[in-house]
Amino acid sequence: MATNEQQDQSRAAQLEEAMTKRLRQQRNPFLKPIFAVAAIGTLFMIFALIMQMMADAEKEPAAAPPAEETHLTVHGDCVCICCTLRLSTQHHRAIRYQSGGNQQRVVLLQDNPGKDMNLDYFCGGPTPVLVEGDLIETNGLQILQAQAFKAFPAAPPQIP
Repeated sequence: MATNEQQDQSRAAQLEEAMTKRLRQQRNPFLKPIFAVAAIGTLFMIFALIMQMMADAEKEPAAAPPAEETHLTVHGDCVCICCTLRLSTQHHRAIRYQSGGNQQRVVLLQDNPGKDMNLDYFCGGPTPVLVEGDLIETNGLQILQAQAFKAFPAAPPQIP
C-alpha cells in the first residue's frame, strides 16, 4: 500500500506542478512592466500633442479684424478717382467722407444703373451726396453697393 500512497503523492505533486506551471504561463510576469511603459508612453504622447496644438495656435495669424461697418449711411462728396483725386487714369465713381475720429475715407462706388448716379456728379468736382448701402470686399478693395443715392448738385445761378 505504501506504493499506492507514494504513487498518489507523486501524482498529486505532478498535478500541483502542472497547475502551478499552467498558472505561471497564464500570468506572464513581463506583461505588467510592458503595460506600465506603454501607459506612460501614451501619456507623454498625449501631453506632447497638446503642447504642439497650443504652439500652433499661437503661431496662427490673428484673424483680420472685421470691417468697421458693413452697412453705411454716409453724408459725403461724390468724387472721381481720376478727375478729383488724381489717383488713376480711369474714371470711376467714389464717395469721400469723414469717418469716426475725423479720418477722411474714400470708398469706391459700385455702378448701379437703377440709381441716378450721373457721372457729372463725380467728374464735375465734389458734389454733396447722401448714400446708403452695404460694403463688400472684392480683391482686397472695399466697394459700396448703393441701395439709396441722393446727390445735391449746386443749383445753377438764377438770371433775374
